[in-house]
Amino acid sequence: MSIKINKFSPIPLYLQLKDSIIENIKNGKYQPGDKIPTEEEICNTCGISRSVIKQALSELVSEGYLTRYKSKGTFVKSNKNTGFFKEIVSFNEEMIRKGYVPRTEILKNEIIDCPTDIAEKLNIKQGEKVINIERLRYRNNEIVYYVSSYHVAEYLKGLENEDLTDKSLYKTMEEKFGIQICRTSKSFYPMLCNQKYANLLKIKPGSPVQYVESWEYDQYDRLLNYDISIYIGDRSIFTVEIERNQGKTR
Repeated sequence: MSIKINKFSPIPLYLQLKDSIIENIKNGKYQPGDKIPTEEEICNTCGISRSVIKQALSELVSEGYLTRYKSKGTFVKSNKNTGFFKEIVSFNEEMIRKGYVPRTEILKNEIIDCPTDIAEKLNIKQGEKVINIERLRYRNNEIVYYVSSYHVAEYLKGLENEDLTDKSLYKTMEEKFGIQICRTSKSFYPMLCNQKYANLLKIKPGSPVQYVESWEYDQYDRLLNYDISIYIGDRSIFTVEIERNQGKTR
């Protein structure tokens, strides 16, 4: 059993158990659909009480890492997409790495006059030309999220003519336009889905979703595009790695 518990640590035992199981899921020791050790097995191996184990497993079920089946046990949930924001990779590449089949449905790809609110996000003038691309992103034929991106047309002339159904937008930008996305900034807002996005995502209005704003910069540090993404709440987990800047103290 690859669950690690340190009884001498000040970290609560239930939290150690949670973190250990999550780590095993992320490093692939526990695959989607795998049955995890029973409460009795964890109790006997780690020497912790059933109440501690129940608390940890209940929270992992609530957070979407695990699922329980009566008379069968507790299993790693298979419909979570874990986004790890450490490197910039395309959706297609991320899905393939994790063993999924990605698919994209293009809803719109056209040049428009930039609306006022989007112009403010891109630091350009209202009415300047932008390329608006709307897509639904699928994992194994299951919708994961909707994204509407606004690209400064001056830098990507002709992007509106590209068929992005089976092609990575990042790869297309590199191969066709010589542009690399080298930096991104994101803001996250939990919200309840309105009717418009519920219709697109094929979920019920009021369902929990994650609203994500993204700003992407190229190799010349030009703000290239602004994206609005709506992730279905129970189909995505976001993990962010934060490192301390060694040598600077406060």
